Amino acid sequence: MVPVVLRPYSGEILYSWLARTAAVYGVDHSGLLGFPATPWDLLAAPAPPETLRRLAEFTRMPETALADLTIGGTDLPQRWWSIRQITPDPSAPNMESTYRPTITFCRLCLWNDFITDGNEYLRVKWMAALPTICPLHRVPMEDSCNFCSAWGLPISVRTNRGFRFVCAE
Repeated sequence: MVPVVLRPYSGEILYSWLARTAAVYGVDHSGLLGFPATPWDLLAAPAPPETLRRLAEFTRMPETALADLTIGGTDLPQRWWSIRQITPDPSAPNMESTYRPTITFCRLCLWNDFITDGNEYLRVKWMAALPTICPLHRVPMEDSCNFCSAWGLPISVRTNRGFRFVCAE
């Protein structure tokens, strides 16, 4: 248990909330939690019971509330989740495809978060594959870094005003 655990924003995804809390201490989410948790555990899938139990103990929040911070906690079927296929390595003997969750986001929503409150946060509803246009700003949702085009999950960094998400690459 750490002294400061930020409260999640309404509609914030578990990964985003833990990334902001980890930024307070200058570590990644696994360093913060003290046990390995995959991005899949913190984004989309209902986290394994042991992970949820340890998260509940760490954050002092009920397990049910934590489960609601993932897209797995919504009623949206998995076929509508935002998941990206990773191209298999052509030299791999089994040629199996792997998948990972992806975050789509509205850059203007994040900018608005930062200007109004000082803290950017990622929303659970952005994990769905359905929204391709931001309903608020009427711009296309994005899924990669604006500078390097990487698809990696962003990390949260602490600024003098609050927290911003930046490319992890």
